[in-house]
Amino acid sequence: DSLLHSVLLFNLGIEVGQFAFVAVAFPPLYLLARARPEPYKRKFLPAASVLLCATFLVVGIRLLLEN
Repeated sequence: DSLLHSVLLFNLGIEVGQFAFVAVAFPPLYLLARARPEPYKRKFLPAASVLLCATFLVVGIRLLLEN
């Protein structure tokens, strides 16, 4: 089945992309958190939380309006 093959390869590509992002982003963020935990907790975590929530909100509203 060509469709099944295409869907599986697409999904594999998405998973590889997510892994690559985590592999690149995690080490510096981990080192930053260990080296300077207080500024990281006071400044970065709240900003990252707001950005993540805003992203989910925008995506959710867009999906709601499309359907």
